[in-house]
Amino acid sequence: MFEQSSRRFLLPALLATVLAFTATATASPQSLPLSCDGPFARDSSEARLKQYFSARNVSWRSVYVGEGEFVKTTVLFAGDKKREAIVYWLDRKHRRNIDAFEVWADPTSTDSLWREAHGISIGSSLASVEAINGHSFTLSGFDWDYPGGAGPDYGGVLDEAFGPCVLKLFFTPTKPETNSHYSNDGNFSSSDPGMRALFPVVYRIGLVFRSWAGGVR
Repeated sequence: MFEQSSRRFLLPALLATVLAFTATATASPQSLPLSCDGPFARDSSEARLKQYFSARNVSWRSVYVGEGEFVKTTVLFAGDKKREAIVYWLDRKHRRNIDAFEVWADPTSTDSLWREAHGISIGSSLASVEAINGHSFTLSGFDWDYPGGAGPDYGGVLDEAFGPCVLKLFFTPTKPETNSHYSNDGNFSSSDPGMRALFPVVYRIGLVFRSWAGGVR
């Protein structure tokens, strides 16, 4: 009885959620939400993504992940730099159970529509991310396979802001370096004056489910 009663209320709510995401994804929205629920819940699948975003906007492709490695992934809005996103699966054969998903774009030429709840998006400055976090954090240097990587430990708000997921951010400098001090895989503080002088901005955002927190490379 309880299951039947609950189903009457849950199904319309689920349908409304699907329709809302579908309308948002297909109507050239002002923003697209980056979160670990809805179409990006842990138990999601490529089939579910096609329900939310329309099958024509979902494709299966090889994506470069660093160190000469390519991985088969599901890509949303392939080629549309404002809306493109990449989904990595634990079960690649059946394309289900999300490991991680990310947005990756050139911050100097792309106004990505993807936003997380605090407003972090492609192009967000290092200073603004630190202000949102409420604390300085560590990021790596540049000019290697995983440049400007930060997280999942930020020592502030961003540590626990995504429920079952952790946040990975990658920054790129927008000012040229005058020396090679930051051109390596060393670790630097986000409040380092020399790092700040490079005006780094976000070019890659990843959300990784906690039990697989190494999933975004």
